[in-house]
Amino acid sequence: MKANYYVIYFIIYFLVICIQFTTSYINHTAVCFVITRPEQTMFEFVGELALDGLKYGLEIFIMIDDDQFEIPTSWIPLYVQTLHISNETCFQNGYRRTTFVYTWPLEITSWDKTLFYFCELNLKHSFLWIIEADVFISSVQAFRAVHQLYSPISDLIVQQVIPNTIGDTSQWSHYSVAIGRLLPPWYRSMANILGLSRHLLNTIAEFIHWRGYNAFHEFSVQTLSLNLNMIVVSPTEFDTLFWRKDHSWDDVHQKPNNFFHPVKDKVLHKLWHERYSLFLFLSIIG
Repeated sequence: MKANYYVIYFIIYFLVICIQFTTSYINHTAVCFVITRPEQTMFEFVGELALDGLKYGLEIFIMIDDDQFEIPTSWIPLYVQTLHISNETCFQNGYRRTTFVYTWPLEITSWDKTLFYFCELNLKHSFLWIIEADVFISSVQAFRAVHQLYSPISDLIVQQVIPNTIGDTSQWSHYSVAIGRLLPPWYRSMANILGLSRHLLNTIAEFIHWRGYNAFHEFSVQTLSLNLNMIVVSPTEFDTLFWRKDHSWDDVHQKPNNFFHPVKDKVLHKLWHERYSLFLFLSIIG
């Protein structure tokens, strides 16, 4: 009888360990900020995001475009990892042309390097956020809310997707680069922030291995996802992502849970984070 208790205890212990391992894998998310040369002011919020992310399995990375730029160690907060990958490594492995439309004649940017790193070198994350440095997020709470609400059910999280069912190249000036790369229907959207599941990352890797290079990210990930019946979510919090717009503090104050693009002035990032923290504090104390 005593032996049976030991067997039952062992089985329960084994199941608990399995559940903990599975949960830690499922919740393991990477956030990678892509930038040519980071400024010191951006690291304060990135550090706060990293500390908050410890509660729910988040790892923070910064992928730097400029291979020659070394970040002073005093800038880098705890739990933030900086990454450098050479252009040659990306080129040899086909990770190029992801943002080619905007960066020509440069074929390789931090987007290509980030995809290479998380598709080929670091496969432990079940979900990846790629965020351009000129996307403004008001608080760690705003990011956490979007992440926890949408990432468990999504393969792709992206701004509103526009369909092109018949492959009409006149609908968008950049559809010329879609010809011969992906069959219609095509789909496009802004892509200054993307959330990608491991399933989609594996699909992107397979596409690059097959083609020998990537396709423009403002239509390729959307088209791959929807044509392969993946789950694509466009949060209302992304409605304030634009190609060109002068955002103001009033925009942030009115929609504090939204993400904003473009906000290129990093001093504004710092100022608005401080204002929002004060706003939260005052609202708490009444």
